[in-house]
Amino acid sequence: MSFFSKWGKPGGVIGIEFGSSYVGFAVNTPKNDAWQVSAHQINSDQPSHKDFSEMVRQFVSAHDLHDYKCHIVLPANAYQIMLVERPDVPDAELREAVKWRVKDLISSPIDSVVIDVFDLPRDANKAGKEMLYVVIAELSRVRELIDLSKESGLSLESIDIEVLALRNITLLKDAKRTSSVVRIRPNAGEVSIYKDGNLYLSRHFKLNFNGGMLDDLPEDELALEVQRSFDYVERQMGQTPPGILFICGEGIGPEKITQSLQRSLPCPVQFLQISEEIGLTQDETDSGILQLCMAAVGAAHREKAML
Repeated sequence: MSFFSKWGKPGGVIGIEFGSSYVGFAVNTPKNDAWQVSAHQINSDQPSHKDFSEMVRQFVSAHDLHDYKCHIVLPANAYQIMLVERPDVPDAELREAVKWRVKDLISSPIDSVVIDVFDLPRDANKAGKEMLYVVIAELSRVRELIDLSKESGLSLESIDIEVLALRNITLLKDAKRTSSVVRIRPNAGEVSIYKDGNLYLSRHFKLNFNGGMLDDLPEDELALEVQRSFDYVERQMGQTPPGILFICGEGIGPEKITQSLQRSLPCPVQFLQISEEIGLTQDETDSGILQLCMAAVGAAHREKAML
């Protein structure tokens, strides 16, 4: 019997994230607060939106997850995030004011994107200016995700971004110090720095790594990108550098956290493992699968993180 088939009644939560050729799911049953994660490969070298949509519909139908609350994660390559000075306008007019402030900084026509904002903590700007993070995504992509949730019978609660979904993971880890997460994917990585549940910095970088379990991490290259991020937070934001660094991602396992990598990074380093925090045993979930679904787990914990 499928684990999911035991979750008969609605009221659960599902987080969904999209990889280059897979869909990752993290599902929380309303009974006993039980979790399950699952990643499903799409049989196409260049999967289309239709392929991803069909995978979600099949998964929801097969496991009777209709009416579950749904949090969908925009992958890092599907949105742009930038830092701007907060316009001096009422909150009700903020998004519209920001929209016109960034229109010359993006490549897409302003009417073809959707914009959201969230505050940079005040202590992160040494000049004392109020700053905002602005998230820009293609309107067509957002509409596709809204349609996908409706067609799959899910109750869409939010469209999240990867960097904030990972923030929720640091809250799961109860990281009380300033912490950093590096998520690695084939040929790229993202380093994010958080404090007290707030995002201070997010940087994307290229990385000479194919994403295979047997591929070695380019340790010097990775350490350089992390150090650049830490230096920026310390010198430009006046913040104490992170006290811990979590590493996760496609093809990443605890064996990748070598002694030489630990020596080359500026703070203690841990492989990001959250099985215990969400009540999974090693028998229930393969570590590699959980790594593919890390943002989905974070998104599904959004409501708890907002409390």
